Amino acid sequence: MSFPHYIARDRVFGDFVFDFHIANEVAKEWYDGSPQQFMPERQWCCDHIRPGMTVVDCGAHHGMMTLIFANQVGPAGRVIAYEALPANADVIRANVILNGLKNVIVRPVGVGSRSDELGYNSNHGNIIVDMSPGDAVKIVALDNDLPAETRVDFLKIDVEGFELEALRGMRNVLAMRPIVDLEIHNFISPDRRATLAELAKFFDRYKFTVLGNIWDKPLDVGMAFNVAYLAQFENPHLFCEPI
Repeated sequence: MSFPHYIARDRVFGDFVFDFHIANEVAKEWYDGSPQQFMPERQWCCDHIRPGMTVVDCGAHHGMMTLIFANQVGPAGRVIAYEALPANADVIRANVILNGLKNVIVRPVGVGSRSDELGYNSNHGNIIVDMSPGDAVKIVALDNDLPAETRVDFLKIDVEGFELEALRGMRNVLAMRPIVDLEIHNFISPDRRATLAELAKFFDRYKFTVLGNIWDKPLDVGMAFNVAYLAQFENPHLFCEPI
């Protein structure tokens, strides 16, 4: 039996009140447990996003953070949301229309090191790109997909274990020195320390804040990309601020 799609009214994040399409059981669990949508990650991001900024949301799912970002940047800013699963991208578009937002662009593609079509496995309504046979999703390198004149101020990366490939395709964007919210999927990696060491190479001259678990208080860890410390967490967020 198909899921009975509905709209959760009056979601709240700070002063932002909005409606949200609930399109499957995962969305119901994640976005309709309470009208209050506060999470430490979302708050940290909004504390660092200013009106007029350009935000790129890589791995936008159904657009919860896309909507929050769009409200935060205001009409002078914009949010570009990348989502590999076309069905999820459709939900983002529906949520943008539902809330009358004019500053969001939705790209129904994933981000990687190059333009490609790759197989995937599902992961709670998201995907893990792993070149499996069968259905495929379109992947683009962010450097090639963004319009040449785009200046990225804030970058959120939540790509279900595809972090290294995504970063390899956005070297020009990273050279703009955006603020970065990087979700690291240690629990997927066969060698988390080796993967973390490779991730560290992309973040020279940054200071870091770690959210080890989703409800933790973010911890300022200074300028060290501490592989051993990050490796102890299954699914940490690393907040990166250029210095």
